[in-house]
Amino acid sequence: TIEGGTHLTGFRRGLSRTLKKYAEDSKMLEKVKVEISGDDFREGLTAVLSVKVAEPQFEGQTKTKLGNSEVIGAVDQATGEALNNYLEEHPKEAKIIVEKVILAATARHAARKAR
Repeated sequence: TIEGGTHLTGFRRGLSRTLKKYAEDSKMLEKVKVEISGDDFREGLTAVLSVKVAEPQFEGQTKTKLGNSEVIGAVDQATGEALNNYLEEHPKEAKIIVEKVILAATARHAARKAR
């Protein structure tokens, strides 16, 4: 859908939650002096998200946003499980991903300070 919706909300939640937990568990955030936001986890990320819903409910007159609330939890859980498996099986890549998140947070913080 053009305007996103509940499937995108679930994906963002699952991605941010899983990456943050992995980074905390691996103690990579201990020396970070800036607050990490959900946007830092998604900086530069492109994803294709496809869900099948038995009875889709769309919001708005133009029907460009999925509105089924049950989709949030399902996509959150599926994203979290798949990403967690990937991070556990690929620790070198996981470290690079977390370092990129930290870099995005640091850059965002520096840009805000410069204003």
